[in-house]
Amino acid sequence: MSNTITIGEKVRFVYFEKDWLYLKGTILSFDKYWCEIQIEDAYYSKIELIIPKSQIINILDINQKMNPEELCSEFKGSKFTDEMIEVFTSGNCYIFADWLKHHLYNSQIIYLKWVYHYVVLYQDKLYDITGDVTDKYKDEEYSIHRYYGDWRK
Repeated sequence: MSNTITIGEKVRFVYFEKDWLYLKGTILSFDKYWCEIQIEDAYYSKIELIIPKSQIINILDINQKMNPEELCSEFKGSKFTDEMIEVFTSGNCYIFADWLKHHLYNSQIIYLKWVYHYVVLYQDKLYDITGDVTDKYKDEEYSIHRYYGDWRK
């Protein structure tokens, strides 16, 4: 990442808090080595993080809203949209939920017990690869997913 950032720009960056998170935020201030970045968490709180400049991945379009709908839409619009929706709603929903959780600060992975489906809870709404599914699953019994180890190994 070059030193061409300015205050007010939106950036993608990595941050470590129990796990590596891939987040988006707005530059509040910076010096030669550090940046102060503001993000909004799942409870509508604005949080400031101080990270090394080296953890900034790229500068984003100022019009990006950095919300779950926008993140889910990154998977739509290609010739493989239907296949990706099929994969991430029929057996690999946890992989997408894990990816989305790591892009949304202070979100939670939720398991819908009788639907056998993982979604992400963010700002009182549920999301999967198709976008906002709050109304679809509003009456379903769920539990908060707990991480018990690296199941991917």
